[in-house]
Amino acid sequence: MAVQIEQQGQLQEFLAVLSRRKWQILLPTLVCASLGAFLAVIVPKKYVTSTQVELRPVSVAQASKEPGNAPFQIKAMERVKKVVTDLQNREYLALSPDAQRDFLEDVQEDIKVVTSSPTLRGTTFVTIEYADVRREWAAEFLKALREDWIADVVDGDRRRATFALESLRTERRLLEKQQKSQEEGLTNLRRQHGLSATQPAGGGARERAEDPVYARLKSNETERDKISRSLQALDVEIAQLELALQDLPPTIASTDVVPGESNATQLGEVEGQIAAAQAKLKGIKPSHSQYIKTQLEIRGLEERRDQLLRQSTKAQIVAGSRPNPDLEPARKVIEDKKRERAVASATLERLESDISRDRLAAEELQDVYREERERMGEIARLQEKLLAIDKKLMEKGQEVDTLLSPLSNPFSITAEVWTPQRPTEPNPWMILSFGIVLGLALGVGSSLLGEFSRSCFRGVADISRVMVVPVLGAVDRIVTQAEARTLRMRRTWIGASSLAVAASVVFVTWAWAYDAQLLAPSLREAIEQLREALR
Repeated sequence: MAVQIEQQGQLQEFLAVLSRRKWQILLPTLVCASLGAFLAVIVPKKYVTSTQVELRPVSVAQASKEPGNAPFQIKAMERVKKVVTDLQNREYLALSPDAQRDFLEDVQEDIKVVTSSPTLRGTTFVTIEYADVRREWAAEFLKALREDWIADVVDGDRRRATFALESLRTERRLLEKQQKSQEEGLTNLRRQHGLSATQPAGGGARERAEDPVYARLKSNETERDKISRSLQALDVEIAQLELALQDLPPTIASTDVVPGESNATQLGEVEGQIAAAQAKLKGIKPSHSQYIKTQLEIRGLEERRDQLLRQSTKAQIVAGSRPNPDLEPARKVIEDKKRERAVASATLERLESDISRDRLAAEELQDVYREERERMGEIARLQEKLLAIDKKLMEKGQEVDTLLSPLSNPFSITAEVWTPQRPTEPNPWMILSFGIVLGLALGVGSSLLGEFSRSCFRGVADISRVMVVPVLGAVDRIVTQAEARTLRMRRTWIGASSLAVAASVVFVTWAWAYDAQLLAPSLREAIEQLREALR
C-alpha cells in the first residue's frame, strides 16, 4: 500500500541543512574569529583627547562674529603643520616631503571640531578632539593646537585693526599732501591772473561779482546789437528817402489864369487841396509811410487840375515852370541820414574790435575760473574726506586700544586637555565580534549555496512535492568504502588546514601581545607595516 511521505517545514529543512554542514559553518567561523582577534590585538589603539573653549560675543573680536569658521581655522593644514613643526615631532621630521604631507593629512583627519548653537547671550562652545596612538603626544598636540588657534585669532584681530589704523594714517597723510598741493596751485593761479584771494569762486555759497572784462564785454555786445539794429533801420529809411527823391520832379509847373469864363471854382478847390497836401507833406519825414501816400494824393489832384484846365473853354491860361522847392530839403534829409549812418558804422567797427579783444580775454578767464572752481571743489572734497578720516581714526584708535586690553579676548577655556589612561578606539571586542559574525555569515552562506545551488532532488520530500502519485519508499544513497575514505580524507585535510591556520593566527596574536621576539623579523616587519596602514 502506498504511503504519503510527510513533508518538512522550511525551518526544519533549514536547520537540517545547517546540521548536516555544521563543520562547513564552524571552520570559517573559527578562522574569521582568529583573524578578528589578531586584528583586535595588532590594530593601533588611539587615545582620544578633548578640550572645550567658550567663545563669548565681543564687538571688536572678529572670531565672535563668525564662530562657524572655527572648524576650518582649527583644522587648517598650515596650522597643523606649524604646530607639528614647533613641537619637533621626530617621526614627522624623519619623513620625506611626500610622507610628511601624508602624515599631516592623517593628523588633520584625526581632528574633530564641533561648535554648539549660540545661546541667548550669543555664547558659542567649541569642542576640539584629537585621536592618536600616543596619548602624551595627543594631549600635547591638542593643547598646542588650541593655543595656536586662540593666539592666531586674537593676534589676527589686533593685526587687522593695527593695519587698518596705519592705513588710515597713511591715507590721511596722502590727503593732506593733495590738499596742500591744490591750495598752492590755487594761490599761484590767482596770483598769475590777478584774482582776489577773498573773492568766492563761481558756484560757491556767496555771490561772485563779475570781473570788469566780462562786464565790459556784455555792455559792448548790447551796444553793438543796438547799433546794428539802428543801421538796419537807417538803411531802410535812406532807401525810402532816395525812392521818394527820385519821384519828385525837378521843376513844377506854374500857371496864370486870364480872366474869363472857366471852371475857376473847381480849380480853386483843387489848388487848395494841392496846397494843403503839399503843406502836409512838408511836416512828414520821407521815411514815413504817409509821405508816399501824400505824394500819390498830390499827383492825383494835379491830374484832376490838368483835366479841369483842359475842360475849360472860356478861360485863357498861360502855363510856365519853376524849380521844385521840395528837392533841396529832401536831399538835405538824405545827407543827414548818411552822415548818421557813417557815424554808427564807425562806432560799430570800434565795438567789434573791442568785443573781439574782450572775448579773448574773457575766454582765457573762463578757463581760469573753471580751474579755480575745480581746485576749490577738490579742496572742499579733500576737507570732507579728512573729516571722515579723522572720525575713522578716532574710532579705529579706540578699537585698537580695546583689542590690546585683556577684555577683548573672547575665548575662555571651559575644559582643559587631559591625558586619557585607556585607549578609546577602536573597540577590540567589536572587532572580534565582527570577525565571528563574518565567519558565521561566510559559513552559513557557503552551506546554503552548496545545498541549494544543485539542480537535483535533495530528498524524498522534494520528490513528493512534484510527483502526482504517492511515493512508496526511498532508498538512501549507497556510498562505497572508497568514496567514504576519500570523503573522510578531504574533510580531515580541510579541517586540519583550517585549524592550522586558526592556530597559527592565534599563536602570532599571542606572541605579538606578550613576546614579539618569538616571531620572525620579516613577520614582525610585515605586522608593523600592517599596523602603519591601519593607523
